[in-house]
Amino acid sequence: MKRFTFLTVFVFAVFSACLVHAEKLTYDDILKDALNNSLEIKSANIEKDIRKEAEKEGRYGLYPDLSLKFNSEYTDNFTDGMGDIAIGDTMISGSTRYQNALSVNLMYPIIDYGGAANRLEIAKTEADQGENMLAKTKMDLETSVLEKYSSLFAFYSEAAKRREIISIHEKIAEAEKRSGVAGLSGKHDVLYQDILLAEEKEKLDVLKTQISVALNELEYFTGKKYSSENLEVERLPEKNDLEEINKSENSDHTTNPEYKYFTAEKKKKQIENDIVRSEFYPKLNVYARYNFYSSANDSQDSFDNIREKGYAVGLFTSFPITENLKRVHSLEKSRLSVNKADTEASKKLAEIERDFSKLSEQYQYLKTDVEKKKTRLGMINSRHEMIKRLESSKVVAKKDLLEEMIMLATKEIELEKQITDQTMAMKKIIIQMRGGN
Repeated sequence: MKRFTFLTVFVFAVFSACLVHAEKLTYDDILKDALNNSLEIKSANIEKDIRKEAEKEGRYGLYPDLSLKFNSEYTDNFTDGMGDIAIGDTMISGSTRYQNALSVNLMYPIIDYGGAANRLEIAKTEADQGENMLAKTKMDLETSVLEKYSSLFAFYSEAAKRREIISIHEKIAEAEKRSGVAGLSGKHDVLYQDILLAEEKEKLDVLKTQISVALNELEYFTGKKYSSENLEVERLPEKNDLEEINKSENSDHTTNPEYKYFTAEKKKKQIENDIVRSEFYPKLNVYARYNFYSSANDSQDSFDNIREKGYAVGLFTSFPITENLKRVHSLEKSRLSVNKADTEASKKLAEIERDFSKLSEQYQYLKTDVEKKKTRLGMINSRHEMIKRLESSKVVAKKDLLEEMIMLATKEIELEKQITDQTMAMKKIIIQMRGGN
């Protein structure tokens, strides 16, 4: 019988432990899931791949243009005589009959003043911009996840303290009721404690709603579902922060993805200016054509009797006059665009260098201030634990101890929130100083 009872209790204990198993959330896990699930990053990756394919496509501008041309037609000569008839690019002598022509054509610009090479270079530059856009997207996502997770932890840690304060208020309220029965306190004392207890419960209800909203926001990033029941949220990790900041202090600001995007834009404008300039000069192309032809009164015979009819090679050039008058203005627009892109790139670099100096100072201040607050929080926690032991020992008046516990718990809430906000601010600084690298 005893053995059966023991097994029953054991099974119930294990089952209960499984039911109340807490779901633990960590910043590193949330960030990893968000990076894997992000539609913005997937879109940026696709855009990067599109630009890579455009670069590969641009390489074909360096190769000869090879094509096949085929014409098949029925010609009815109303004069019943012989006349010149055009089949594609070939002039032939024909009459009323079926005619077919096939030609193999090759065209290659031997002088284009770097037009094809410049267009390829633009495609390469845009591919680099795709990489920069991806890095910036990741940096923005990391910042957003950091903000949402910090808010969640702040709500979670405050809710835990609010529950503790509620339990203390309940003890005081119960003591006031007993004092009232004994005639040691009045109804107003009991009512006052009930008011304080109700206020704390309202604050806890607000926090529960804020926790649910914060979890929903994280679900958007990660694609996973989280329950606010039996939730355990770990504070933001501080590992490698000093290493990150030291690395950032020695970083080259010109590697920042935002600056690299602007410099790539400037490079594109310069190349586009070269392309417009090259359009003023006549291009020289070499061409070659090999022709096959047949002509017959019968459709099938006209296909069966296609034969080689010769070839042609030559040079082709043209000099646009009216177009060049328009290009004078296009060239000036292009030159101004280069100047603007250069100004924008210089402005962005100056902003990055300014922000870096400011962020570095902010980080050092926050780092020192957080350490001070942690020391003070540790002192308050120690005092809180001492009060708990005193309250349990019944050595000092119970109500005074409970009220001091509430005061200490309130200070812990304030300090914990400040530490969480400042830690989040430090991590945001690191993300910005790292520049998506």
